[in-house]
Amino acid sequence: MELNAEDQELCAICRDINMEDLKSDAGYVHQPSVGAMISSTDSCDLCRLIAEIFKRSIHEQRRATHPVRSISDVKEWGPVRLFAASRELDSASNKGYQRRERCAVKDELLSYRVAVTCGELEVLEKLHYGPETPTLIMYTEQGSFAELMGVVGFSSSARGIQDDPLCDFNIKRITKWIEHCEIHHSNCNGTTFLPNLGPYRGPKMLIDVGLHQKAKVQLIRTEGRVLRYAALSYCWGANQGGMIATNDTVKQMTKGVSSTLFSQTIQDAVTVVGKLGMRYLWVDALCIIQGQDQTAKWMDEIERMGHIYLNAHLTIAASSANAASQGFLSQKHRSGIPVAFKVRKDSRCEGTIFFREWTRIVSSFDDEVRHGPLLRRAWVLQERILSRRILDFTSKQVYWSCAVSRQAENGQMDCEGAVEENTVIQCLRTFPISFQAGEQQRKIVQAMFFKSWAELISQYSGLQLTYETDRLPALAGIADVASRIVPGRYLSGIWEADLSSGLLWKPRTLSYPARRTGVSSVPTWSWASVVGPVEAFASFGIPGPFSLPPTIRLLSTGAHESGRTVLHLQGRVHRCFVDLNQQPPSSPCRSDRKLRDPRIDDPRYGFRLEAAFGPRPPGAEFENYCIFDGARGAETIFYALGIECDKFPRGLYNRGLLLRMLEKRDTEIFYERIGTIRSMDCFWYALGEKKVSLI
Repeated sequence: MELNAEDQELCAICRDINMEDLKSDAGYVHQPSVGAMISSTDSCDLCRLIAEIFKRSIHEQRRATHPVRSISDVKEWGPVRLFAASRELDSASNKGYQRRERCAVKDELLSYRVAVTCGELEVLEKLHYGPETPTLIMYTEQGSFAELMGVVGFSSSARGIQDDPLCDFNIKRITKWIEHCEIHHSNCNGTTFLPNLGPYRGPKMLIDVGLHQKAKVQLIRTEGRVLRYAALSYCWGANQGGMIATNDTVKQMTKGVSSTLFSQTIQDAVTVVGKLGMRYLWVDALCIIQGQDQTAKWMDEIERMGHIYLNAHLTIAASSANAASQGFLSQKHRSGIPVAFKVRKDSRCEGTIFFREWTRIVSSFDDEVRHGPLLRRAWVLQERILSRRILDFTSKQVYWSCAVSRQAENGQMDCEGAVEENTVIQCLRTFPISFQAGEQQRKIVQAMFFKSWAELISQYSGLQLTYETDRLPALAGIADVASRIVPGRYLSGIWEADLSSGLLWKPRTLSYPARRTGVSSVPTWSWASVVGPVEAFASFGIPGPFSLPPTIRLLSTGAHESGRTVLHLQGRVHRCFVDLNQQPPSSPCRSDRKLRDPRIDDPRYGFRLEAAFGPRPPGAEFENYCIFDGARGAETIFYALGIECDKFPRGLYNRGLLLRMLEKRDTEIFYERIGTIRSMDCFWYALGEKKVSLI
């Protein structure tokens, strides 16, 4: 290992870590308090690592009713201590903890686990060593002095994570992952990954990196050929920072250019492709001519992107990079933070020991990939869903994901997580089969897809976009793929076959009040018309004991002069009067303590129907309230459109949209959506149905 402990950023306390104190009953006092440790994170790599461990532990164990919500809430706690353990802790029968009095490790061999605690010794009855509690991995190189003194010595294979992500050991490992998937995972290969898509739609252009990593790379036209290629998934950032494909540069790139002219992330991707023995790479910045705005040609390329990632043999994900200029082949502290080895505090340094965090693949993948900079980008979601194999390069390790399994560079595996993440693809795969099944099974299978689509929209709507005009285009690739399988039309982010439930989306409470995107071509009834996260819904397929059929019917669609799609619906619409004052929030309940975050109610406003005249039947219950998508203005007169209805013993419960009348044209009235309504009112059916034009 090339890292030198003397060259690393360490505070004086971390430089004094020694075996005598780590093995003692009192442990090694790392910092006097959590606050002191936080103050040291700017200048010390190990303090920064331990602070990250505390942050994750607090985040995963937080509860809405508990006063500790973040690491800033425990700044006064202390001291922070490190405890080594004897190697018997690593036996298969051990439960992952030792009583504190057993941690005075004398001359025994040490475990690779080091417990990190916060607080006085009197409250530490047990010391827990595991990924659910703050724990470090401590090891050294085989044959070193530290190993002779009892520290675990790891070989390259046992260490798992390598200093160089593209070292020979890692390239062999990644190649084995790919070969195993090609041979044993039928769901990841060929047309079985997603059948019934019709003719092949691959990239029009690719980067030829050469079989022997030539000095120059070349942009080629595929001419419809089916080639084996890798696709790059990455963040552009504020500026691409290198050569991109334009009408002026394409001719030069087809003759061949040095890869050093590209941004660092693309250079790294070229290196990965060459090391893996592949020849072709697809990158949007180089294989789609930029600067076309939203022309028909540009939209064709955007819709084709779904098929490009779907047909790629491998997707390379630059999961650690915020911008294309950063690159993703980081080598800093990947295998562990080096600290000079001392037997005692006053003894001289002899060799090096290494520290890194111990986590399970589920939590580490969440932190490094799902919550990393790449997956905050809206364009990336469809790229990941449609990719059959993904290599995630993070700052800490490499992850492999396919439709069957997920593996990490540290040797851990998570098959369930990989399968759960691919629910949209799984549902699309079974969709064609449902057409040959009975009506009941067909409805269940199709409802599973619409449920997974609603979950996708709920996730996607909270991701970042540089341009609000991209809100629907950034999902156009997967929509184009799905539209070849799912019956009915795809209408501005909502499927015609699940229109009633699709219209009932609402802004997520934490983002209230939502604001309109300002994109005139997006209809107000689409979730894409608002900025920020929304909560989308889907039907259950088979009606439950209380469910009734949708109370609207789609007559036709049309185009408004604004560019919006108009829904011509048949339904029951009421003129209503909405209160100016908000309803009080609901009272806290005992179940709130099980929540990780405090419960926040949607701002509700009561309303009454104009058709509600005369006395109500004795004992009749009624409840009418609405939730505005945006800020509540001073208006009081609106319109309520019923969408779905449930029949309960105490009455009919209608769910629908709150509308504002925009204009009248002859016999046609146009409305825009401004919120959602809930109504349990016996006067709801006092009016008949009529045509409603929603834009």
